[in-house]
Amino acid sequence: MDEQFEIQQIVVSNPSNNFVAGETYTLKIMGTNTNPIPWDVSESALQLELTNTAQLALTPTVVSANDIIVTRRTNADVAPHGFIYNVYFSGSSVTGNVATVTVVTATGAHIAQSNIVVSTIRQGVAGVSTLTANSIPLALPDDSTTASRYLSSAAVDKLEVYKVNGFLWTIKFRSSLGNIPKLGKQTSALLGGTLTVQDDFVPGSASNTYVISNLLPGIPYYSHVAAWTDIGIGSFSSSASIIPSSKVSGVQNLAAAYALYEREVQEIRLAASRVMEIQEISTALHM
Repeated sequence: MDEQFEIQQIVVSNPSNNFVAGETYTLKIMGTNTNPIPWDVSESALQLELTNTAQLALTPTVVSANDIIVTRRTNADVAPHGFIYNVYFSGSSVTGNVATVTVVTATGAHIAQSNIVVSTIRQGVAGVSTLTANSIPLALPDDSTTASRYLSSAAVDKLEVYKVNGFLWTIKFRSSLGNIPKLGKQTSALLGGTLTVQDDFVPGSASNTYVISNLLPGIPYYSHVAAWTDIGIGSFSSSASIIPSSKVSGVQNLAAAYALYEREVQEIRLAASRVMEIQEISTALHM
């Protein structure tokens, strides 16, 4: 059973791309208002503000620094020129079904409350054990939504329980053409974790080249190219030829089967033919 903590989403859209520094909005979390929040606030700053506000609302309960986690990303369709914030109420002090965060005010020449939309991605479920260094969430065999008893390192000797955490960064190259070499990495300062670079998630293709696929090796090909835009098609280049060379594909349309063994029999016949000899005798009279 997954940890059933609450996940809420805050979408800040700037469709006219005219928000300036100093434009803010105020949220209400757990019945308490936050301080004015800049429209382009970083994820760490928003996380700190929500944590401090939750601490005021839940006093004397202690809200730890990582009980509320905030991530930020961009999406040109959902939040044009803005940001999408995911708020994870994953700590022990904010478990269960958390009231939806609301927008109180928006202050600025261009920003309005309608530019900030809050929604719930997943409702939190109360009474579900979380995955910590001492516990593993389990469910009843016949009901995956009901929490059952869980194991802990106090009951089982040397039971190592940990939660994988980290970040996924997607890098888009807008000003570089073609397939860019794989990024290098330097991890001497990275302790207790790993860094992996995945190349060619979407391979780049230069606009001044075109790749023709499915060519057969050893066969000459002739081609000429032209640029095509919304205005029209340009002049064709002069014809060029090339003979692709690559590893030859395996033999195709070949079937193998068992054949019965049979000895070969050949027959040789010897025969003699008889030809009758004919001789001619001529006589003549001499005077």
